[in-house]
Amino acid sequence: MYILVLKKTQKEKSPYPIEKALREYFKKRNNNIILISPGFLSSTVNTICKFFKDFQKITQLNNNIVIFAGGMNGFDKVKHSSNTILDEHYTYLKNKYPPFAIKKDHSKFLIFIENNLSADDTETIESVTSNIIEQIKSKKSKVIAILLGSSNFSYTTYFSSPADKGEADVFMLSEEIFNDDEIIKVVDQLRDNNLDSGEIILSKEIGVKQNLNLIAHKLLEE
Repeated sequence: MYILVLKKTQKEKSPYPIEKALREYFKKRNNNIILISPGFLSSTVNTICKFFKDFQKITQLNNNIVIFAGGMNGFDKVKHSSNTILDEHYTYLKNKYPPFAIKKDHSKFLIFIENNLSADDTETIESVTSNIIEQIKSKKSKVIAILLGSSNFSYTTYFSSPADKGEADVFMLSEEIFNDDEIIKVVDQLRDNNLDSGEIILSKEIGVKQNLNLIAHKLLEE
C-alpha cells in the first residue's frame, strides 16, 4: 500500500494537505461507499452548509454512498432546528443511512470501499449499513483506502483558514489506485513542488502486504 502522512500546522492557510490529498483520490475513484467516523461534526446550519459547499469542490459526494457513525455529537440537535446534526448533514446527500456505530466515539477516520452495489441493493437502505460491515469482515467488499487521524470531519478542520491548530492524518491507499509513477506525481503536486515543506510525506510499505480490510475491521469494532 501507499501511505501519505498529511500534516497541517497552526496558522497555516488553506487548502490543507488533507483537502489536497482527497481531491487527488477522488479524481481516480468517485464511486465509493464511505464510512465516516467523524469525531466532532459541524453543528450549525450555517457551518454544515459551508462544509458541503466547499467539499463539493473536492468531489460530488452524491456519487458516493456516505454512511456516518454518531461520533461525539451526531445525535445532538442543531441549534434552532428539530434536526439532529446527522439529519442536517444528510439533507445534502442523496440517501440517509442508519449509522454504523451509535456509541459516543472520538475516533476520526474515513473508510473507502469499492462500490459493487446494484440498483436493487441501494433500494434496501435499511440493510445496506449492516450488510457492508459484514462484507468487510468476510472480505466480500474491498476496502481500497483509509484516512485515519486527528482531523474531525468538520468545516473548521477541513476548510476554515487560517488553521486554529495543527492536525496530522495518515492516508493509506491500495496500490491499485495509483501506480508508482502516478503517486510520485501526486505527491509532488501536493507539495506544490516544494520538497522541503514536509507537510506531505510518501511512504510505501515493504515486506508482507497488509490487508486494508483487516485494518477497517479493527476500526469498526465497538
